[in-house]
Amino acid sequence: MGAGNEEIDAVRLETDRLILRDVVPGDVDGFHAYMADPAYIRHLPLDPIDRVEVQAMVDRVLLRQGPGPRGRYFLAAVERGSGRLIGEAIFKRLSDVEGEIGWAVAGPDQRQGLATEIGRALANFGFGDLRLHRLIARSEIGNHASERIMAKLGMVREGVLREHLFARGRWWASAQWSMLASDPHPPAPAKCG
Repeated sequence: MGAGNEEIDAVRLETDRLILRDVVPGDVDGFHAYMADPAYIRHLPLDPIDRVEVQAMVDRVLLRQGPGPRGRYFLAAVERGSGRLIGEAIFKRLSDVEGEIGWAVAGPDQRQGLATEIGRALANFGFGDLRLHRLIARSEIGNHASERIMAKLGMVREGVLREHLFARGRWWASAQWSMLASDPHPPAPAKCG
């Protein structure tokens, strides 16, 4: 296993149906189209998101995409054929040996296995390109769809983080799942380009 400090400049991960790529300035409308939907934040500790906030988020992401090692990757998930933005892929480097993965898919594109493709691509990126030892993912208790995805990825449920985050006027509890580089993973490798 490597130290996990590999330098990755531009990121482009490919699956059968998706390309996960660095964000570009023209992605604001695509992100806003699904992030403005109240269903987007149902299981996220976020306040409703307007276009100005999406623009500010894209601006922050663009600054972090510069050359050099990154601690966070926020990637646009786009359909291969159409180039339409359908969601996001999130990768956070927690240490030299551990990372956290996350995803979101626009409402009309859910229940088609796209979030699972995103998760697999992120796991391959973490274990392959970044040579990390361990990956985690978290979801709000009650977010059964995300927990099913984590199970499909071969992750193991470690437990519950009880009331670890206060947002939107309430305490949030999350299930934490993990996988190790040495664990068996369901096949479906992503191509990193």
